[in-house]
Amino acid sequence: MLAAFVLIGLAFYVGLNLFLRYKARPIESFCQGISPDASPASLLAQAKTMDFPAYDVIKDRGVIAVLNQRSPYFRLECEVSFKDGHVVAKHVIPAD
Repeated sequence: MLAAFVLIGLAFYVGLNLFLRYKARPIESFCQGISPDASPASLLAQAKTMDFPAYDVIKDRGVIAVLNQRSPYFRLECEVSFKDGHVVAKHVIPAD
């Protein structure tokens, strides 16, 4: 009985990790492909063509946030920081 619970737990853990990797691949690829000389406008246009929701919060935080999906579950965000119109940092973080 204990072995069955352990196997079910292990299967759930492995399945969830595989699912999360599958969901992360497109936004990680998008984030890595952003060039250092990208402008905020070009980044928003690129996100729109790839059908990623994007939020311009440059005035408040100096950041453009690009999400992998609209659903409120398992969302990841490519956070791109700008200073004087130039990319200074980019990374993928959980958005939930």
